[in-house]
Amino acid sequence: MPDAYAAKAYLAHQPFVDGTRIAVMGWSHGGSTALYAVDNIYLNRLNAVPFTAAIALYPGCLLRLLRVNAPLLILIGAEDDWTRASRCTDMVSQSAQWGDQTAYGVTLKVYPGAPHGFDGLLPPRSYYGHTVGRHPEAAAQAEAEVKGFLAQHLGRQPQTPE
Repeated sequence: MPDAYAAKAYLAHQPFVDGTRIAVMGWSHGGSTALYAVDNIYLNRLNAVPFTAAIALYPGCLLRLLRVNAPLLILIGAEDDWTRASRCTDMVSQSAQWGDQTAYGVTLKVYPGAPHGFDGLLPPRSYYGHTVGRHPEAAAQAEAEVKGFLAQHLGRQPQTPE
């Protein structure tokens, strides 16, 4: 997580970057890092400015989020046997139950039938005893969710490379 904030600080000082519109996005272990990056309990130790938004794809969800400091989108497959969707559901529920959320929302999308790495290019296969691989419907839905989320929270539609 400190590396994510170091990258953010670097980007914010580039003349072609609007430092007020930087999001963090991570997959799997990086998704867990994105969760830590938007929880003030960890941010306070770094003395850094929060990200504008965060996206975590199939993260290993925490026990609970304490003080979310940016809008957060979590995308995970219902059939993920590596980082289970139930942990994310429990985390979001537990965090909301304690009333610790700020004005920033946490959105959790669970894709039926989708395994870990549902947005990858390879078909489902066994990897270290877990099922990983592409789920076309979930991948398309997640892409649309990410684009909409970034447009909403960063203020404009992201450009698609041609």
